[in-house]
Amino acid sequence: MPMVGSDLEDLKSMLAIARKGPVSFGVCLGKKPENTVLILHRKKAPDMLQRQAKKDGESAKLACGEIEVSGKKASLRCFEEPPTGLQKVLKKFFASTVGIPMKVTLIAADGSLIEGDEDGDEEETTAAPVGQEETGPDPRLAHLSAASKELAGQIETIADPAVRAKLAEACKKIVELVNRGDADAAEPALEKLQAMVARFAGISAPGNTTTPAPDGWAAIAARIEPQVMAALKANHPEAGKIRAIWAFAQEKAEAGDTAAAIKAVERLTPLLAAPAAPAQDAPPTNVVAFQRSRLLWIEAKKFMRSDLEKFRATVTAQSADDDDQSDIKAAVDDLVKEFNAFDTKLEDVLDEITQTPEGAGRSKLKKDADKAIGAYLAILDKPFFQVIDNNPFVPVNVAGRGKQSLSVVKATLA
Repeated sequence: MPMVGSDLEDLKSMLAIARKGPVSFGVCLGKKPENTVLILHRKKAPDMLQRQAKKDGESAKLACGEIEVSGKKASLRCFEEPPTGLQKVLKKFFASTVGIPMKVTLIAADGSLIEGDEDGDEEETTAAPVGQEETGPDPRLAHLSAASKELAGQIETIADPAVRAKLAEACKKIVELVNRGDADAAEPALEKLQAMVARFAGISAPGNTTTPAPDGWAAIAARIEPQVMAALKANHPEAGKIRAIWAFAQEKAEAGDTAAAIKAVERLTPLLAAPAAPAQDAPPTNVVAFQRSRLLWIEAKKFMRSDLEKFRATVTAQSADDDDQSDIKAAVDDLVKEFNAFDTKLEDVLDEITQTPEGAGRSKLKKDADKAIGAYLAILDKPFFQVIDNNPFVPVNVAGRGKQSLSVVKATLA
């Protein structure tokens, strides 16, 4: 089913953040474009977002990586080869479900172009005035103008005259940008100012339907955070859920979406009211080391796959004139398929370890991780991986890179 409600609002908020720099994404294509599930996050790993999108979606057509938005363009750097039709489906999804028409460009992990938005190529050959397309004014300007006026009214409610004067001056500059038609500059500036006003006045960003508490986010956070820390320290039975909700609330508040942050805190109240369980195990320790080793293995797989693709492309090109070219290409493709043996088992177990306290549970997970490492090392010792690393066509380091990263992960488990 289409993304609606808070999920859709979260996506819109993250798209705004993606205008300031790349954020992680995971996507599951819907059987219809409007049923596509796209999840963005600033801190979570792309592959985790992909698994969540798959869980919420309705197909096996998945992709993950980093997304960055500039003007009306969304650039997606895909960590693996994206499914067919991703560019066209996302373009329709942005226009129909999200309500933000955008051109979509797909980029490979190595930075090369996979697929661009051909519909918009000719439009860009002639420069249009700032904030204006050939078809007329940027449609964002009307919204920005109305939002600026609403924000100016909110600023007037702030009691401190010095703060009020500074915020009013900042709002005036945003209005000037809107009047000049510079939506690309006005939009992020407005979002930043909305966050500042929310902190001083306890007012949520426009477009949110949840009514914030009268004392504002700063006061709410000061009251709730000690309760959260105490619950986590006491090994609360819902510690994982409390930690996740509190992190979400802080992220929303930082992005200026005070209403969403307060709504998340409301979900925390009944959890914090439940009695804490007796501390049987110490809370998770050495989390950073396991997180780093997990990211190291994910990054290693990305480079290993890139080297395999480089090997395949080179062999295919150099055997183009060979009578047995089709047989050679098929043989190389079969070798590359062997890479699928490196599934997500190891990173999934490492992720579980970071959420599991010291004790029997973590010890078992360490054994599972060590078993996965042993299986991967056995695969890397197969002759064909050695052949690829020592091939005469192109320098690559598939087995070597894999063994090096796995040895680091294994040391972390010790």
